[in-house]
This record gives sequence, structure tokens and C-alpha cells, in this order.
Amino acid sequence: LPGKYHPYDRANPNWAGWMNALFGISVVGATPALDAIVTNDFYSPLAVQGVATLGSITPGYQAAFTTWKIWEGVQPTTARTVLTDSGYLGARPGTAALLVKAGAGNGGKTAVNTFALGDTYPDNGPPATQWNTRSDLLGAIYRSHFGLQPVVDVTGTNAAYVLPEYRLCQNGSALLFLMNEYTNTATVTVSAPTLLAGRKVEDLIQGGVLTTNSTGTLGLALGGDEVALLYAYPSLDGQDRSLINPNPNKLWFTTAPPAVWPNGAPYPVGLGYDLRETNLLLRVGFERVGQAGQVFGLSAPVAITGLGTNLVNVPVPDADPNNPDYVSSPEGGDYVFHAWLEKDGQQFSDCRMPVRLLWGVHPLSPLLTALVPGQTCQVPLGWEELPSYVPGDPTPIDRAALWDSLEPRQHYRVALQLLSAGQVVGTSSLLTVEGTATNLFSMTVPANANGPFSWAATLSTAPNVLSHDVLDSFEGRERGAMYTSATNYLTNEVYTLPWSGYNYAFPNTNHVNLWQNEGVQLLGSDGSQSAFLVITNPPGQVYSGFGFAYVFPTNWALPSDTNQWRNYSFAFDFMEASGLACVMEMQVKSTNEQWIQFTQPYNPTNGWDTIHATLDQFASPSGPGLGGFDPHHVKTLVVNIRMEAGAVQYVGSFDNIRFQGPETDLGGGQPTALYRSADDSLGWLSIGSDGAEVIVSWLVPGTLQTAMDPQGPWTNLTSATSPYPVQPGTNRQFFRLTR
Repeated sequence: LPGKYHPYDRANPNWAGWMNALFGISVVGATPALDAIVTNDFYSPLAVQGVATLGSITPGYQAAFTTWKIWEGVQPTTARTVLTDSGYLGARPGTAALLVKAGAGNGGKTAVNTFALGDTYPDNGPPATQWNTRSDLLGAIYRSHFGLQPVVDVTGTNAAYVLPEYRLCQNGSALLFLMNEYTNTATVTVSAPTLLAGRKVEDLIQGGVLTTNSTGTLGLALGGDEVALLYAYPSLDGQDRSLINPNPNKLWFTTAPPAVWPNGAPYPVGLGYDLRETNLLLRVGFERVGQAGQVFGLSAPVAITGLGTNLVNVPVPDADPNNPDYVSSPEGGDYVFHAWLEKDGQQFSDCRMPVRLLWGVHPLSPLLTALVPGQTCQVPLGWEELPSYVPGDPTPIDRAALWDSLEPRQHYRVALQLLSAGQVVGTSSLLTVEGTATNLFSMTVPANANGPFSWAATLSTAPNVLSHDVLDSFEGRERGAMYTSATNYLTNEVYTLPWSGYNYAFPNTNHVNLWQNEGVQLLGSDGSQSAFLVITNPPGQVYSGFGFAYVFPTNWALPSDTNQWRNYSFAFDFMEASGLACVMEMQVKSTNEQWIQFTQPYNPTNGWDTIHATLDQFASPSGPGLGGFDPHHVKTLVVNIRMEAGAVQYVGSFDNIRFQGPETDLGGGQPTALYRSADDSLGWLSIGSDGAEVIVSWLVPGTLQTAMDPQGPWTNLTSATSPYPVQPGTNRQFFRLTR
């Protein structure tokens, strides 16, 4: 039928004749009983019934759904009616719904449905029911009536829920993709003779060769939401025309970490194999890409045979600041796990899996080891993209804060150790909740330590940290307003929890309701979201204000020494939509509802202003001192705005609320990363030319030596410093670095 965007004249004889000749229907009396979506987002229930046989549709077939377009009054002339429907709102049962015609124009076939089929939804039924309905109706039209046969045909239990797709590769091989959209297992037969027949078929996800000479069909079981990727290619004279691996001995990764943090232990990497030869060895290397295949870690060889899997331990060395080629992925390093087979010393049939190298902890520059007692060293350490250590959650801890700023912060313990003759003689540590950061550690060599000295740094989880920090930028919250004017409806959902909004005014003799709205919005000074409050300030008030309050789960005590309160800081960002005059205020309340506070006039830059102070700068609202505030029973944090303009509406946005203080490490946790200076290479030595002379360069402290032969004897060049120019001579000359 004509679409909603096409003009037509149902009474025009040419129009009616064309529809009759092509579709075998009369449209003279056709009317759009429902034509929604364009001006009205509306769907109406519709029930269809089978009145003839076509594919899976038989007389008595029934289905129900909602649709946005229903035509009535379409009458068959030479078309065959396969389905009828109930009409709009059930008013016209028996309305023609699906009509098909064979022999239309030069023997062609046509079909027409009088309702919108593609954009339909379940009518109080499970989604699978609607999936079945579309499969039944579309299958009847295209497969049974028009005779279209897919290149990849899927039959069997729950086959209707399996989506097939394929692509032809540049050498004629084929990739077949199948996805089970259902939550139940689909046990199916895949028929694709033009793609599979006579070819070797490999499963690229589960691994292994499914058949060496396919008949064109394959049996396959797909779990709920599972994907299969099959690769079909010719195999001749012992060689496969595979773009992945032409060797008939197949090798693939079954498990591999997407990222590694060197921790002193090898990483387990799982490999699957399907072998045609015997006496093969499996090895896996940890390599940097683009650096002449530099192998930084290599597994021991493992003898394998037949079809199976194996877990291989691959060493990943800790950071080496003396090696400029061994850099982390954020520093520009590109790494892979490289697996291959060996036989008689020859490598073949390899595969690679990308992996990110990240420093759990590492020095930012080479560390001094020539130390003397009493010497104080400043050691900069860094760490990168630390992951969550909650079981089953590999999310980087920095990203978790962006997804949900209410997520409890996970602490790591970073420790620097100084060793003398292999024994720890000094330790400095800190707690961090930052996934990527640096810190400058200070270490003094003990007076009784004689060396030789080395350094170690460790990273451990710290799950038992006593902290009263509150860090909230309202990320990850559902956005919404408690009062939505579009529907004039007040919701019961408080989007800002655990922060609760409030307002006040005095004397407010007319008892004006100040509150108008609050919630979480897509606007932020930190991240993308913030909390907001909309408040009306009546005229003639002595004081008035609004804000948010947070109640600690348990009461806690500040130090008795108020000088230590400088270690506690409080801050938040605020914006008033119209820049109205106000005062920003932070309060810390005790259980007796008394408080100390810090205030600052609102002076925005680009709309936002920030207030920040340490608790030793707070005072009682009545003046210097604590007033009635009880520091031994801290209960509530408050971010408050004092309104200074009357008879106006304030629209306030709050973001990046930060209350931070000292944390107590109660111990426990597991080591997750390690650095040892004893593992560092001796140094990096390079020889180049500036065009006029040869230049010898090195990065770390050491003594340059020279010799006429690699076997020596070697002579110290004690006065040489990097870069060191060398005048080319007639005799060969070798250089090395020593400590």
C-alpha cells in the first residue's frame, strides 16, 4: 500500500487498476484506521488469525502484538488472504491482514500486509513471543511465498533466535557469524553449501577444526547469548588457504589476561591446539611489537600432541628504568603474547594476542645504589591503571569513580624499601585510591647500614582501611527531577541519596513553600553530572538558604588536638544559574546538632565557584571557637547556600563534594605488583654518529670501558661522560659499561 508520505487518490481508476493488477486487491474503500508515530507516539493492540496455509501460518494460527499502522477496507480481488486481523481496537474482525498473489505481471509474485510489521511490540507477552511472530510472518512472506533461500540457513531447536551473517575474504575463504539472541541453548544445523562444501571449517572462538571436508552442513550448539565465528577455506597438498594460519597444525588462545602488572610471578596463558603432527613443543613469549620482536619473557617448552588445551606460565619482568625499550603501554609500548609450535628447532604455526603492559609500581628514573649512611634520597614512584580487586570486577578503579561516584573507594598500599645486603633497612609507604598517580618518597640511609644497597617497591591491596572520606560528584546516578512539570507529577525517588536536600527561611510569616524541585542533571564541574535544587526565596527574610546534608553511617571522633584538624579538608563546587548573590558555606555537625562552619561569598568563574578549607579554619557560627560542637561525635556534613536576593528563584547546582582526612591502615591485603632494582639491566649503551665523529652514549651511572677485542683486556675511561666522542681510527674498538 502507499506509504504515509506518498500522495494518492484511491478513487483514481488508474491507481485502483494498478493496485488490482499488481497486488490483486481493491483499495477504493481502504482507510488508515490508525496512522500514528509521525504526530503521536502511539501503538494499538492487534490480533491476527491464519485463514490459509503459507509456511508456518496455517488456518487457526493466532498472534497478538501492538502496531502503529492499521489499514481497513482492503479487499482481495485475485489475491489470496493468508491472515486476517481484528481491526483497530477490535472493531472490524475479519479485516484482510496479509495477502499474497502469484502471477502478478510477467509471472511475478507480490505480497502486502495491512499493518506495520517491522515496528511491532509484544502485547502483554514475553519478547520471545514477538520474535516468533515476526519470524513466522516474515518467513511465510519471503521464504515460502517469494521462495528466497538464505545463503546461510539455520534450522533446529531455537533456530529462529539465531542470527546468521557471512563475509567473503579476499582469497575466497569465508567467515560465518552466528549469534544466539535467546537466553536458552540453540541446537541447530547450519546449512551453507556455497560457503562450506568441500572446505575445512575452523571454529575461531572455541578453537579447533570442526571438519576437514565439509558436506555443506554443520551441527552446532550455541549457549544463551553465545556467538560462533566459523572460518571456511580450501585445504590442498598439506597447506591451508587460511588467512590466519596456513599450517594444518592449529593453535589458538583460550585464556589470556588483557593487561599485566609485573608482580614477580609468571602469568598463566591458556592455549588450545589441534595438531596433525607429533613431537611438537609449545612456547609462549611476552614480546614488544615493532622492536625487532624483542622477547622480554619466554615460557618453558611444553610437549603437546593431538587435540587439547594447556596452561603455560609466561614471565613478565618488572620495570627496568635502564632499558629505554621496555616501556609500559601508556608510555607507548605495544605488546603481545606470542605463541608458536617448535619441531627440530624450527618455529611454525604461531598466533598472537594483544596485551597491555602496566606498571603496578615503578621508579620514574634510575635509582642510585651508591649510597652512604645518613644520606637522604628522594625517590619518585608511579603506578598505572590499577584495577578493582573486588572479585569478578576488572574495572579500573579510576573508571569506577566516573561510573558511580558513590562506589566505595578501594585502597592500595604503595611501599618503597631500601635493602642493604639483601635485608630491608628502611621502608616508606602510603595509601592511594588513585588508579594512576605518582608520589615522591623520602628515604634516609640508616647509620649502621653498609651496603651493597638496592631498592624494592611493592603494591598491595589494602582492604582494611579506616576512612571517613566522602568523595561525590554524582556520577553514575540516574538522572531525573523529583517534580516533572510535563506531567505535573511529584515522584518519590530521591536521586541525590545519600545526600538529602533541605531549605529554610525566617521569619517566613506567610509560610511560603520554598522548595520547587531537586534531582540530578547532565551538567557538572567534575565529570558530567551534578545535583541541583530549585528554591524560591520569599521577600523580607532575615535569613534563608538551602543545601544538601550527608549523615555518616556511624559517628566518629576528630583528634583532641585541634592542630591536627589541618589534616582534614572539605570542599565543594557550586553554580547559581543566574549568578544571584549568595554565600557558600560548609558545616560539620555533631550528634547534638551543633556545628562548626566555613563561609565564602559566591564569586563564580564560568558559572562555577569552589569553596575549600581545612577544619582548623572552621569556627562556631557564633564566632571563634567550637561553641557547642562536640568533636568526639561527628555526625553530618552540610553544603549550604545562604540566599541574599529576595523574591527570586535560585537554581543551584552542587558538584565535586570532597571531605578528606587521614586514613588508618589496619593491615591485610595481597601483593599485586613488584619492582626490584636488582633486576635492572646494567645500562643502555648506544654508538652512533653525528656525521663528523662517533658518539658513545649511555643512560645510567657507570664507567665506560674500551678494548681492541671483545675478550679484552678492558681499560677504564674514568673521565668519560655521556655523550662521549670517539675519533675513528684504523683499528677496531669496542666499548662496554661497567659499575
